[in-house]
Amino acid sequence: MKLHALFTPLILLLAITACNQTNQQAEDQTKGQHTQIGVTINPTNQLGILIEHAIIIMTQGAELKLHPLKGGDLMLAQSADLLRRAMSGPEMSEMHKAGEGHSPAMQRTHDLGAAAFDLLDLMMSLKEPSNIKNIRLFHYALSMASEGSNLKSLAHLETNKQLAKVLQQQGHDMRQASINLTQALNHDGAYPQAVLKVIKLLTAHEKNMPKEH
Repeated sequence: MKLHALFTPLILLLAITACNQTNQQAEDQTKGQHTQIGVTINPTNQLGILIEHAIIIMTQGAELKLHPLKGGDLMLAQSADLLRRAMSGPEMSEMHKAGEGHSPAMQRTHDLGAAAFDLLDLMMSLKEPSNIKNIRLFHYALSMASEGSNLKSLAHLETNKQLAKVLQQQGHDMRQASINLTQALNHDGAYPQAVLKVIKLLTAHEKNMPKEH
């Protein structure tokens, strides 16, 4: 498994963030949104990208723990750091100070972050279960949901409209595939339910969303 591939979306995010900071004084700011090279960037969306990437990392880390292979615990720790950065960092504080704490987008961010932290706690104590095949398939579903959601979030930052459409469609397809997979799995147990909760938040507004028990 090439671990460096997992950090590509994060590198892109950091590059975008650095560019935003460099041009911050030249940007128009209205209700917490920044306009840059023709793209409207919502800071809440950027935090969502960070959380989605953290979920991608923690899913890979949990899967490594099931093999078991070295590196799983490290990846879970890295994802915890990213989640804390997104949920408790200066950007979150500034948005709350600006009065954005009760927006629907911010509520989704908080809900997703809280559900991800709950699942992360279970992943950190994860040992090889008796229904390992079912758990691994849940990991695949979670990976598709988080990567698909990440692609749709990145599409909002893309200046090329045609490429943005490609990212949106690919993100939609991956999220729908995640939903379809969960419908064939055994949902019993705290771990599958915690995974389903995160997938449900990641795939909001898609058809046939997974149901929690």
